Amino acid sequence: MPTSDESKMEMLTECESYYRDNAKELEKINDFRLNYSSDAAVSWYTRDSFVYRLLNKALRTRDIDIIFKFRFFIGDLYRQLQNEYSEFMERFTDDEHFLTVYRGQHLKADELQELKDNIDRLISMNTFISTTCDKGVASILAGDGSLSPILESILFEIQINTSIDTKPYANIKELSVMNDEDEVLFSPGTIFRIKSVEKAKGMGIWSVKLLLHRDSDEQLKMLSKQIREETDGPSDLNTLAHLLIQMGEYAKAERYFGRLINDTSPNDPLMGAVYNNIGLVYKYQGEYSKALKYYEQTLEIHLKTMGTNHPSVATTYSNIGDVYQDQGEYSQALKYYQQTLEIELKTLGPNHPSVATTYSNIGGVYHDQGEYSQALKYYEQTLEIQLKTLGPNHPSVATTYNNIGEAYKEQGQYSQALKYFQQTLEIDLKTLGPNHPSVATTYNNIGGVYKDQRQYSQALKYFQQTLEIRLKTLRPNHPSVATTYNNIGGVYKDQGEYSQALKYYEQTLEIDLKTLRPNHPSVATTYNNIGGVYHDQGEYSQALKYFQQTLEIDMKTFGTNYPCAARTLAELSRIKANILRH
Repeated sequence: MPTSDESKMEMLTECESYYRDNAKELEKINDFRLNYSSDAAVSWYTRDSFVYRLLNKALRTRDIDIIFKFRFFIGDLYRQLQNEYSEFMERFTDDEHFLTVYRGQHLKADELQELKDNIDRLISMNTFISTTCDKGVASILAGDGSLSPILESILFEIQINTSIDTKPYANIKELSVMNDEDEVLFSPGTIFRIKSVEKAKGMGIWSVKLLLHRDSDEQLKMLSKQIREETDGPSDLNTLAHLLIQMGEYAKAERYFGRLINDTSPNDPLMGAVYNNIGLVYKYQGEYSKALKYYEQTLEIHLKTMGTNHPSVATTYSNIGDVYQDQGEYSQALKYYQQTLEIELKTLGPNHPSVATTYSNIGGVYHDQGEYSQALKYYEQTLEIQLKTLGPNHPSVATTYNNIGEAYKEQGQYSQALKYFQQTLEIDLKTLGPNHPSVATTYNNIGGVYKDQRQYSQALKYFQQTLEIRLKTLRPNHPSVATTYNNIGGVYKDQGEYSQALKYYEQTLEIDLKTLRPNHPSVATTYNNIGGVYHDQGEYSQALKYFQQTLEIDMKTFGTNYPCAARTLAELSRIKANILRH
């Protein structure tokens, strides 16, 4: 891995090129070269200088080349913020969990409109975000609205629940060059929920209320944990891995890691982390064979440098297991998850949260294979550990209740399924609020149980609640919205309300065709559902049309031996016979 001095010189060369005609900034660049130290990262970031302007511009525009050149400074800034975050959290007592900070800035009209259009949805910030505990300071920075409509004055009010897991943030008053601003700095990738966007009465300022949201991506948490173990602390690699994957910039992430490979000796222990990150990028994109290739290279390095029982080896086995599970290669997935479990039990003990996660993964494989009693055994072991270590209201406990509910539902044990889904819902409503996507998923699961029991009015009630939340929090063409329309259509079909069923299936199809490739299996399923409605109405010519479209996709995608293709062929034969009879 390049040394900090080499990375620093690369950054400063870029800055000197950018400011080559600005003597004042060139003087600051030289000051940085001579006097910078890693414990002054926050101080330098808060100055009115080239550092703040070029770094935030690169992050905002996702300029991977500049981000790469700033990697050493991003690492220092992130590390310092992480240290301050740990100290900052220690100031809060058990009953003191809330803090409000403010940010004043100008936004273009289209940027303000985007906030208005996304109320109750999540947004992720790509840059370091400066806020203040002093509302007066933020109000001054927001302005008085005199630049409208070219630029709108915005006062952000951000509520923080200090007890939830998030990206690092901290009060940097003592480290900032502007300590009178009482500044709280947030890391890139921090997630907020937009609660409201309103114009202040009698003023030209817009008030935007945000709620800090938990850092809920378990894979990114696992990535962060693994790299900390390998490098004895967060690195610039860790910081940028989080940032690029959080932004969904997979092609740029590939370029970034490709540059790291070129700049790093094959014998450097950090190559394991580099290969792991590339594997993660490919897994996110569904390129499983490439993901496996890099995870196996990660494993080879870890076994050489860390030994057979290191937690990072366990994490790599788990990553490989994830890929095999996603590919439906369940025996291979189980093999790797069992190896993960063996190491974790040796090194972490039987009640560690990572052991709970591995039990859950094993349970998930059995669930996918239809071995529900085995799945339940592992889910219950997961739950036992989580209740001991996380408490009864943790979101991970809700996830496990949901998994148990799913297993009971598949076995037809509906009262048990409802019991666990209701427990999931209770935690979700307490910890996430009434409009969170996880609440929508739980309503959907409860609706599914009632549908299977033929309690159609109850099923519709829960599916409609699902739809209401998803339309609020997701874009109208999101696949989850399509799934909900499909579920509602299924209830109406089962009740014999065919015109209503067709209405919802056609809404499903409209989204499918916009968001999926024309030969996607979900498109085939929707054609099949529409065909089924026409068949039940005795409109055999229309049914034939849709079943033929279903068959065409199934044959292209899966071939003639696919069971659904065989069933569709049989259905087509029956329909043709019906047409001849009529």
